[in-house]
Amino acid sequence: MKLSLVTYPDTRLRETCSPVESFNGELRELTDAMLQFMIERNGVGLAGPQVGVIKRLFVCNITGEPDDNQVYINPELVDLVGAAEGEEGCLSIPGINVPVRRAERATIRAYDVEGNPIEHTAEGLLARVW
Repeated sequence: MKLSLVTYPDTRLRETCSPVESFNGELRELTDAMLQFMIERNGVGLAGPQVGVIKRLFVCNITGEPDDNQVYINPELVDLVGAAEGEEGCLSIPGINVPVRRAERATIRAYDVEGNPIEHTAEGLLARVW
């Protein structure tokens, strides 16, 4: 599957995403391609709209190790705790890094690529990426 990066100021980056409703081979192919795309560009997170897919999904990997690939379908952040400022960049806004204030700890509720519900809590960089 060939993906291309959507960059600012493309309006797709501001569209409201619709929920993913079909958990099938096509979804797995998309998320696998997104992970590969993100890793090739040295990113740690990539959302559907960044590759022109206006659906509620994103992938991430903060270590670069294949076993740490994560896929979140229809994610919801809950129990945000604390606040910390850190410098961030975005693949869709190349060459720009700015300080951003984010929760220090977060819980995410979502579905995996098979449609199974998942819930994880993280601190630091992973919470920031979510």
